[in-house]
Parts: sequence; C-alpha cells; structure tokens
Amino acid sequence: MSKFDPYEHLKIHKNEDGTLTRLMKFPQIPATGDGDLLPGQTVASKDVTLDPTKNTWLRIFRPAKLPSDDDKIAKLPLVIYFHAGGWINFQVSDALNHETMTKLSLEIPAIAVAVNFHFSRVFLYGTSCGANIVLHTALRVINQDISPLTVAGIILCQPLIGGKKRTKSELKLAADTLFPLPVIDLLWELALPNGTDRDHRFCNPLGDQQVKAKMGKLGRCLVIGFGGDPLIDRQQELVQMMVMQGVVVEARFDDVGFHGIEMVDPRRASAILNFVKEFIV
Repeated sequence: MSKFDPYEHLKIHKNEDGTLTRLMKFPQIPATGDGDLLPGQTVASKDVTLDPTKNTWLRIFRPAKLPSDDDKIAKLPLVIYFHAGGWINFQVSDALNHETMTKLSLEIPAIAVAVNFHFSRVFLYGTSCGANIVLHTALRVINQDISPLTVAGIILCQPLIGGKKRTKSELKLAADTLFPLPVIDLLWELALPNGTDRDHRFCNPLGDQQVKAKMGKLGRCLVIGFGGDPLIDRQQELVQMMVMQGVVVEARFDDVGFHGIEMVDPRRASAILNFVKEFIV
C-alpha cells in the first residue's frame, strides 16, 4: 500500500524556498466590470485591488436592480465573505465562489464584500478556513472602533478549527475521502506561525483563555456543520463555549453531510444560502 501524500491530495508542490505551487486549476468567471450588464445578468461585480505588492484583491457583488420602497432605495446589508480552501486553494474568481456570491447578493439581497461604503449592518461570513478568519476577525474588532460600521452578526460555515488532542470525530473520520486527517494536519503546518503547534489560538480557540474571555462580547452567530465532517466535534464544542459565554448562537447541524458538501450538492448549497438569508434578514 502506497504512503498517503497530503501534498498530492491538495494538488500543491512545496518549493525549496518555502513557497507553494498550486497545481489544481479551476474554471474562472471574470467580473462584469463597470459597463452595462449582458441580458440575463442579474448581479454586477467588480474587482478591487487591496495590496498590489501581495497580489491581494476582492470582488464586489451587488444586485443589478436595487430594491426600493416609495421611490427610496433600500439600504442593503453588507456581507464580507472569506472563501474556503485551507488558506491554499481557491480564489474569488473561481466559478463556484463567483456563482455562490452572485446568488447570495441576489437572494438576500445584499452587497457582498464591498468595504469602502458606509453601511450600518455588516455581516462577516466564512466557510472552512474562511470561517476561522471570520471568528478571529470578529474577536479583534471587539476592541476597535469601526464606526459607523457595526458587526451585526458572524456566520461560521463548517469552521476549520483544531487542536493537538484528537477528537472522536477526527479519529472516526481520519481516512475521510475528501478531508483526511493528514491533509488537515498539513494545512495547519503550513498556515500556523513557525514554532507553534495546533494548540495555538489561531487553530484552537477553545483552549485559549484570552479568546474565551472575549468570546462573550461577540454578537449574534450562525454556525453550520455536518455530521460527516472530521471537525464536527470541535464545531459543536465551539457552539457550547459560545453559549456558555452568553453569545446568541443559531446552530444548524445536520447528521447527514460532509465537509465541503455544498461544492458537489446544489441542494445543500441552496439550504446553506437559505440559512444565511434567514439569519441576515
């Protein structure tokens, strides 16, 4: 039996200088830009550079037809979304992410990702590693003045969190087809600061007392998870910790399903979108 290679599973190659080469290619969808939309397009999108030196950027989505009442244009909520991919794969222009955000912007309706407008209701939304980023971003924002913005809620979809001690679900699903334990361990090895382990607060917020002390100051929170996810035990522990700290949590756990199911099951993708819509609206 050949040795399992998590690098091969993730379709990445580690170079001698420590950088990674991504070998997996995904269909791309360009932003609609500033011009007129084509027939059938219901959402406009535009790319904005954040830091050209680091090649970081975002894509803004907005409904082509803004809802109005009595000739007044409605104020839409702002949703800042962090996509999945283990901090390694995927980008906003990938077809799956673009289509997901297009549907979200249209169905809620909402402005997605636009950070330079004055909105009052901001929602932070992330999937997998993106949910990890959302959690730590929300905790950092607690001690910062971001007025006139306020974080009205955070959405953690299948949050990627971990720890050195294995949970029952991790051991049970160690050889999971999509998200096996060696792959999860490699993602943490590549993502965490040098010299740290999986009990670092970025990976294991449940074991950090400073995180626990700030947790109670979070606003409303939606957590989504599936029983076939190796991370399900940690996700449920996170919900329990939040509730004990007084956070208003809406937990949507389904015994059937696995990590990243929305990528291959359109019905589950629609269900997740409906959960998000109900939470925001």
